[in-house]
Amino acid sequence: MTAEEMTRAASLIESETDANAKALLLAALVSEEFRARGFEPVIVGGSAIEFYTDGAYMSGDVDVCFAGARTPTPVDLFEVMRQFTGAGLVGTRSWKVFGVFLDLHRKLQRCGDIPNCTLNTSLGHVVVLSVEEVLAERIFAARGGTGVNAHDEECVRQLTSAILRGDVKCDWQAMARIASGPEYRCADKLPELLRNTPRPMPDTTLPLPPDRCYTWEQWQAGRAERRRLGNLVAPPVIRRPESSSDKRLRAVFDGERGPPFGKAFDPDLK
Repeated sequence: MTAEEMTRAASLIESETDANAKALLLAALVSEEFRARGFEPVIVGGSAIEFYTDGAYMSGDVDVCFAGARTPTPVDLFEVMRQFTGAGLVGTRSWKVFGVFLDLHRKLQRCGDIPNCTLNTSLGHVVVLSVEEVLAERIFAARGGTGVNAHDEECVRQLTSAILRGDVKCDWQAMARIASGPEYRCADKLPELLRNTPRPMPDTTLPLPPDRCYTWEQWQAGRAERRRLGNLVAPPVIRRPESSSDKRLRAVFDGERGPPFGKAFDPDLK
């Protein structure tokens, strides 16, 4: 990418006022730079949940792991990230770029071979971990680990309601295989978590295409409806009360753990 192209990309990201869209645009730009060097970045964790549901989950940073045969070394990470004007290293694996925290993890640990989802933007494309793996991991976090986690329960409800409406294509059998596997062993927890989840819900306007590929325009078009319906099954605000990232997040977001939740299209947050 030339200096002029980088300047235009930075201007686009910095001018974006929606936190989720801004994070995805940055992820697209960074992903292209890593792919140019032979790496395969994948969006995981809370950022993946926010992409699929446009729910209330915003963690304040973007989590990236790397698939494929090659995993970037610390030197590789530095070589890529220094391309971005003003990028600063925070700790050992986190970078602050254009006001967004980017956590660059190591090798992606996958439990299945289900295709991931792709979002095409004007700055490149973003690969998001498959909804089946995201859901299995979150079920485990909600009930399969060290007791009940109410925060992760709400994330499961948001995500499963999007699947039941048809907003997100999910291979339930594949998800069950992942959740039943030795890594999680939590498939039996899902029925209990869904007991109070309304289904099926009003007609959707944006089903995930069979090839699991969105254009930026398609993703943007359905955000308000996905957000509205998600608020019917879980609180409009979902955020961990604390984590190991508290210090750096609260320093940036005026004492909070992430950016504001209110969005221009959100009917419940004014």
